Amino acid sequence: MIKKLISLCLASFSAFLLVNGTLFLYERPVGWVDTPNGPSTAVRKPHALLIHGTEGYTVTQIDSYGFTNEDYPLADEYILMMGASHSQGKEMGCENRYSSIVNQALAGSNKELAAFNIACDGHFLPSLIKHFQAAIETYPGARCITLEIGSTDYSTEALGQAVKQLEIVDTRSAEEIFSQLSPFSKVKNLIKEYIPMLSMIKKHLETATKESASGEQHCFDERAYRAVVTDALKLIRSQYDGPIVFVYHPNVKINADGSVSIIRSQTIDIFKEVCADTEIDIIDVGDAFLEHYDQCRELPYGFANTTPGNGHLNKVGHKIMADAILKYLGEVSCK
Repeated sequence: MIKKLISLCLASFSAFLLVNGTLFLYERPVGWVDTPNGPSTAVRKPHALLIHGTEGYTVTQIDSYGFTNEDYPLADEYILMMGASHSQGKEMGCENRYSSIVNQALAGSNKELAAFNIACDGHFLPSLIKHFQAAIETYPGARCITLEIGSTDYSTEALGQAVKQLEIVDTRSAEEIFSQLSPFSKVKNLIKEYIPMLSMIKKHLETATKESASGEQHCFDERAYRAVVTDALKLIRSQYDGPIVFVYHPNVKINADGSVSIIRSQTIDIFKEVCADTEIDIIDVGDAFLEHYDQCRELPYGFANTTPGNGHLNKVGHKIMADAILKYLGEVSCK
């Protein structure tokens, strides 16, 4: 009996090592630290290598700021790009992310970040509002701010909490944060990096929880929603006097006849009206998605190893987003 138990334990341990070792080449996260009072909700370990293979396959080096930009210094002035995992672009080679495309167009041959991406997983509309003041305090050189959103359908409760923003702002750099970690936190980050199997399990559990509590609404009070969105957008407009633009990318649906439909948020029209009322801009790239599909039969979401039309923005989607942002920048006067 004892021999069988030992054999079972050894077999389980060997299987764990095999799966964990395989993940080093397939899906390996880097250490990160949650920053509930920072400009984004978390920062990653500077200069670490992030391997992502569940959508496409990329190896990304985290920059010195803890984000997924080229590892260049900030320009004196820059476009500050906020958003969630679509903006973070772990699924794309760095050169194909929309923030990098915009940066290349603005910086040219200069090795600097003229477009600075501080996106983070789960940094959706309520979180963007909540962390807005922290972002502009931490990065005061922004001459324009873009906020990537895939939905406007969030509960009035979630948006109302976001309007309260942060009482204390943490403006420490990623390198300062990681250098000041406690021994316990350092061990946690080593586990994240060297036991990717545990991180993957945790990620799937958190994703399921976020999806079930995302706040998408099927029945909502239009008056209450308009009021809380107005409060939120008036607040960020009062905190920053340069151009602010939401970049909205709706979902797509492949129809039985091979055509594609755009699935927009239930509340998007109200959100656009409030943007206009508060002098905040919004770009809706849905029509550009349709136009590109009609011309090239290419979808903005999905990869060769995933379901077409689902998941994160792919190379096509990032290019369309970049083109829309560059067109916008050419039309507005940045401070």
